[in-house]
Amino acid sequence: MYSALAQNINNVNVGFEHFFTKKKVIDLYKRFISIIPYYPLAENTSEKDLKEQLKNAFLKNKNVSSSEEIEKLINHGNYVYKEVEALIRLKKYRSLNKRYSNKDDADEKYTK
Repeated sequence: MYSALAQNINNVNVGFEHFFTKKKVIDLYKRFISIIPYYPLAENTSEKDLKEQLKNAFLKNKNVSSSEEIEKLINHGNYVYKEVEALIRLKKYRSLNKRYSNKDDADEKYTK
């Protein structure tokens, strides 16, 4: 009887762990979806194409069952997300710098 109870408790713990891991993956996916409109697109790429690529990247790993491997993939996804955020910030900085900087000041800065 006690072994059955202990087994049920272990199953509940695995269930909670699975739930939180699934939530992390879904949150990561939603974060990527939310920054797609700000991503600098190439001439022949649309937001729809980026969403398809994102979906395919997540679906490629849907059969991974090891919790360590899933955590590794989540950490890699967080790293990629931060890199994309940095790329978006750089794009905004360059556009603002181009818009508001004086051409003469820019020439002086690079000739020194």
